[in-house]
Order: sequence, then structure tokens, then C-alpha cells
Amino acid sequence: MRDVSSKGHKLGATRTTPPKIFRLPNEILLYIFSLNARPYIDLCQDPDGEPRVVMFHDDFDSKGPLLPTRRASQVCRLWRNVILASPALWANALDLNFMMEEEDNWRNEGLKRTGQSPLTVIAEIDLGVPGNRFPYSFLFEILDNHWHRVKTFFVGICTFSESDTVTSVKDAIWNALNRPAPALQFCSVIDLDTVKHSPDTPLFSGQAPQLRSLVLQGFRVKLSGGRWLSNLRRLFLQSCDAFPADVVLQALSEMHLLEDLVLEMDPSPHIEGISELTVELPHLENITIFQSITWLSYLVKSIVPKQGCRFTHTMSSDVNLPAKLDSIDGQGKAYASFLQKYSNTSDIVSISYTLSLDNAGIPGILVKGFIPDNPVLEQETERIVIEYQFNHDFTQWTRTQLPHLAADALAGCDLHNVTTFQLILKGKLEENARITDDTIVAFALFVRALPLVDFLHCNSFALILLLFAQALFRDSAIFPELKTIRLERQEFTTALLAEYITRRRNAGGSVETICLVGNGGSKLEDVSSTVNELEELLGVAVIWEGPIADEKDDDDETDEDEDDNQEDRV
Repeated sequence: MRDVSSKGHKLGATRTTPPKIFRLPNEILLYIFSLNARPYIDLCQDPDGEPRVVMFHDDFDSKGPLLPTRRASQVCRLWRNVILASPALWANALDLNFMMEEEDNWRNEGLKRTGQSPLTVIAEIDLGVPGNRFPYSFLFEILDNHWHRVKTFFVGICTFSESDTVTSVKDAIWNALNRPAPALQFCSVIDLDTVKHSPDTPLFSGQAPQLRSLVLQGFRVKLSGGRWLSNLRRLFLQSCDAFPADVVLQALSEMHLLEDLVLEMDPSPHIEGISELTVELPHLENITIFQSITWLSYLVKSIVPKQGCRFTHTMSSDVNLPAKLDSIDGQGKAYASFLQKYSNTSDIVSISYTLSLDNAGIPGILVKGFIPDNPVLEQETERIVIEYQFNHDFTQWTRTQLPHLAADALAGCDLHNVTTFQLILKGKLEENARITDDTIVAFALFVRALPLVDFLHCNSFALILLLFAQALFRDSAIFPELKTIRLERQEFTTALLAEYITRRRNAGGSVETICLVGNGGSKLEDVSSTVNELEELLGVAVIWEGPIADEKDDDDETDEDEDDNQEDRV
């Protein structure tokens, strides 16, 4: 039997020094405890700590941030003293979704330990679940008696029916939003849609001087009035159909420090009259528009953002585009003016273009424009992001017109500094899918606006799109200055590459170098054969990038296979 007492402490011996973790400075202990007390939401924070996107976590099996804090306070007297002397730990842990199984006295004790610290209140209320044990009374207690010290308020409501409970919860939240919020910095309220209220009542009674981020969905409020907008850094209106465009523009004129603007859905058609309002937002760095084309024309007439503002436009559900050609032309001009005015496209040095096809040939398009961020590290930052996630819900008219609007708008921008182009084609073309003529034309018109591209990075499938686009312009080569093609090998065929190079030469274009990116499974002799074959066939320099399979490993595997076969024979 091994003598366990011969090493370390003898069994039954008294430890003379405390464990190392008990010798940590209080500041480090407090930092560790604060990590455990973080709310269970994804804040997607900026470097300065400001939340951008709020997403509730789906995993509610955990006991939440409050229970680890409570348990840590029971480990020893030192830890307990540190935790009880830090009310902010408890104030950051009020996630009501994790308090359903606890007793009222436990919740009240947690609230008591927050002292007078600013509160973080988080709740995703599913009012449609039978037997829901959500602590409504605890929420009402916070809203009625502690609203004045709520710093962070993230509430989402999920219900498909009305009841007394639903009405009480929504009324309580709305009454709080109507009262002054002196400590409120981050506010997100989702789906407060059926509350009966007067839109003439200013939000927070016009008094929320520290408010930095506001996310609203599903209900209309009076956005302007009071000084509560003056410090706002981020505005996200998820249901813009509740607001006329002039109301939003008037509110934006009071947000002098706004950095991030997100608008989803078209504004309400009931316009009370838009004047020639000029809104200067010198700090506005990001404009994001979801499910709307109409907002482009409104913003471009009024908003003056920071030079080089980042622009993101995403469409994943159908919209009502105007049927008249003159209206479509007007939308296209607004799109082009928007990019030219806001994005400072002359700074863009590289563009990526991703085309995804489903089995029916319905395309999804993602275009990104990048500016140099750190030339030493070769890092780049997105300046433009345009994404169309088409599906069967989109009409053929919309699927045809949207890519043309974006292509025409980008083609009208100053892109003379773009020298790198990445093209990715996703989809199984050998099945039922095919690239439609409209998709090819929109792509060809766009790339014609990039005459100085000298480096093309693409996958093998993308050669098909390039071939189709080149066929539309037989007398002039797409990317006339192209020198290098970096090709990802995906079911690579020599004939496809040879056909593209031939068509380029027939159109007056050329290529000097082709870089083949391997997947690491090719042997040296196969790589040499492929490189020599392409150089002889195409008359260009061919370079192999990527790992080559280890011949020794292959030999070892062969020997092992032979040994296995011999064992099977025995």
C-alpha cells in the first residue's frame, strides 16, 4: 500500500498557511466575483463598454448570476466581507428569469443587498407559457419603488393573447417609461405593442439625462421633447412602421452625440409633412437599415453624418418596391447618393462579393467594402455591408430589382482605389440551381465599375459566374488590370480555368500569375504535375499555396494497411 503521508501534508495535519486563493488582494477577488455576476445577455460591447446588440441567452438551466454571488459570500468570512461591502455586485445580478424558483424573501434579500447602487434589470417574459412562475410582484416592486436607480433595463415580452396578467405587466412597464429615469443609461423594451397609451406623452417625461442606448420595438412613443435625447449614443427602432419619417428625423435633430443609428422596416406612410430639415450628426459612425429601401431617400435628404460613416443594408423579407419605373429610378438614385454622401467610398481598397444559390437558383448576395485599418498588420475594417437574403417569400420583381439597385448604386460610387476583389459562389450548380440572367447582369454591371482590380481571390465555382459575366462584354475584359488570381480549389477543373483565361485573352485581358490554394491532402508529385500542366496549358506562372501531404505519413499508413491485411489473412 502506498504511503500517502510521505508526501505533502500528513493526514490530519493542520495547515499552517491559508490557500493561495485566500491571499489574493481584495481588488482581484472583487473582479472575479464581478465576472460571476455578469448578466446572462450578450451585450456585444464596444471597447468602451457600451452595449450594441442585446440577445437573451437560451440556456436557462443555470441558476443565473445571483446564486454564484450568494454562494461565494458563504465560503469564508473574508469573501463574505468583500461581497457584502460591494452592493454593485448584487445590483448587476438582477436577472429575473433566474428568480422564478426562489422565494420572495430570497429575492428581497438580494434587492436589499444592492444598497443604493444603480440596478441592472433583465427579464424575458413569456406570458404564453401555462403555469409561468415569473416573479411579477418582484418586477412591480422594482418598477414602483426603485425605478429612479435603474441603470440598465432590458425587457422582452412574448405573448400571443391578452389577459389580466398581460395587461398588468405591460401597464407597469409603460408607467415606468413615462416617469423620469435619472440613472438610466441603457434601455431596451421589446414587444410592448398592445398598451393603451398616448403617443403625446414624452418618453421618461423628457428626463433621462444619462441615457446612452435606446432600443424600441412594437410601440410608438413621443421621441422628441425634453433633454433626454441629448446624450444618446445609439438608437435602434425595430418597428419603424409605428413612426412617421418626419417624427424620427425631428428626434434625430436632437441627438447631437449619436454614434449608431439602426432602423428596421419602412416608416409609417402617414407623413405629417417633411420639411427641408438638415440634421448634422458629426459623431454618427454607423448607419444600419433592415428591411427597408424607403429610409434611404429620407435620410439622404436630411442627415449629415461623420465623414466616412459605415453603412449596412440588410434585406431578409420582402418589401413593397414601387412598380413605376420613375419611382424605381428615384430609389436607385437615392441609394447611390446615400453611398456617395455617407460612406466615403474612395477609401475602400478591397471588396468581397458572395453569391449563394439554393436549389431553385434564388440568390443571396453579400457585398462588403473594406478600408485599411492597420497597414502593418494588413488589417481591414468594413465600410459598406449590403446583404440580400432572398427566399421564396420574395416576389420575382423584388429579387430582380434589388440587386440592380445595389449594383447601380455601387457602380456610381468612387471605387478607383479598389485593387482587391474576393468572389465567392456558394451552391450546388450541378443540381437544379442555375444562375439567372438578372443575377449575371447585376454582377457584371457592378464589376465593370472596378477597372483597377489587379488581385482576384475566388473559389472554383466563382469561375462560372466570371465566365457568364465576361460573355456579356466580349470586346472588353472585366478587371482589365488583373494580374493575379488566387484560386481556392473546390472540385477544381483545369478546363474551367483554361476557358476563363482564354475568354479574357480574347477580350484583350491577361493574367500573369495563378496561385492555387491547396487543402493539405495533395501529394508533392500530384502538385508538381498540376502546376506543370497549367503552366504549359495557360502560359502563365502557377504557384502552389498551402500544405502538402507528408509522404512519410502516407507510407506509414500504407504499411499499417498491409499489416492489417496480413492480420486479416492470418
